[in-house]
Amino acid sequence: MQKKVVVIGFVCTLIGISITINFSQKLDELGTYESINLLYMLIGEGLAGLGFIAFISGFFLRTNDGNLSR
Repeated sequence: MQKKVVVIGFVCTLIGISITINFSQKLDELGTYESINLLYMLIGEGLAGLGFIAFISGFFLRTNDGNLSR
């Protein structure tokens, strides 16, 4: 469980950063921040933030060990 959360968090962070960079470049080409691309860029930033939180919190999860839960 712990490894899955860390991997999923890392992947979400990478996807969010790539989405943010992509739409940031599109907004720079357009020269305006009054388009739907701004919304997509903000969604990418939110995804990167949530992925980073999952990545960090995955290190603090307890492992499922049968010997510990008697």
